[in-house]
Amino acid sequence: MRINTHTLQAWLEEDLPYFDLTTQLLGVGNQQAKMAYFCRHDAIICGTEEAARLANEVGAKVVSMHSSGDSINAQQVFLKWKVALLHLMK
Repeated sequence: MRINTHTLQAWLEEDLPYFDLTTQLLGVGNQQAKMAYFCRHDAIICGTEEAARLANEVGAKVVSMHSSGDSINAQQVFLKWKVALLHLMK
């Protein structure tokens, strides 16, 4: 099943309707952020394509990604992206 862009954007708006107060107060908005996702246990992953699309929506660059349906080991990173924190505050 493919989730349309409008639905992804609506989820993003629901989750991040306002600015990021923590980032603003710490004054780290111009710094580069990195995010890595992993599972605690062996798993078959799903939804990575949608997660990558959400990352792209906020101006992030996906560095590496496994595809939905891939088997991964515990502690194995399956999605990694980076972005300037300023993009996340918009």
